[in-house]
Amino acid sequence: MANILIVEVDKIQRKNFINIIKEGHKDIDIFEAESENEALIIANERNIDIFYMDISLKDSSGLNLAHKLRKIEKYKLSWIIFVTTFKQHMLFAFKEIHCYDYIIKPYSKAKVLELTKTLVDYINIKLQVKSDEGKCIFLNQNKISFKIYTEDIYFIEAFFKDSIVHAVDGEYVINRTSLKTITEMMCDIDYIVQAHRSYIINLKRINKIEKESSTSWIAYFEGYNKFAFIGSKYKANVDKYFYNLINEKTPEGSEQILRRTM
Repeated sequence: MANILIVEVDKIQRKNFINIIKEGHKDIDIFEAESENEALIIANERNIDIFYMDISLKDSSGLNLAHKLRKIEKYKLSWIIFVTTFKQHMLFAFKEIHCYDYIIKPYSKAKVLELTKTLVDYINIKLQVKSDEGKCIFLNQNKISFKIYTEDIYFIEAFFKDSIVHAVDGEYVINRTSLKTITEMMCDIDYIVQAHRSYIINLKRINKIEKESSTSWIAYFEGYNKFAFIGSKYKANVDKYFYNLINEKTPEGSEQILRRTM
């Protein structure tokens, strides 16, 4: 579902604009603001996909607001569309703000509906593709960003100030990125857990767990010759996952999981 923020100081114009968008799209969430401050609060609390904003605002200008949005990481490339009477700012808006479109009032209802449909349809396609592909994260290696699917990860280990991702297609050294940062990226994935102060592991890919000492265990992975450690402080994270998995399986499946994790 797409999130749209309308920033317009005139309440009547704002409501009319919202009604136009709702007329063409039922499966969207629309937020509204009359000032820069209100808009920034909403933008920080929510993930806005499309911004429609006037140049003239209650406490600032749409250009200033757009500049501040571009400084927020998640909005560096977001769609910003100006809806205004000020023709003279058009070149600046495109060259400096990199806005998606610039609509002059009085605007065409058909133009707004068509533009919104194009963007919302694209968002829905992206969401569908992401759902079909499965979970993934984006990491940086030597200033190059790449995508890795979480199911392809065996484990991630801390290495001084860096992290090393052990994956199906190789190892990746993620410079100056802590395990905590990577864990936060995958906080909604139950099979990726911190198992040691220096290791995050993919519980789905574990082949065997062996006790090494009174305070540590070794995790081995299917089809991979390297291993990771499990510390006593984090063992409950591992046990909880397999306990839940066992309860979801048939008795035969439960025995297999138990043998695998002894």
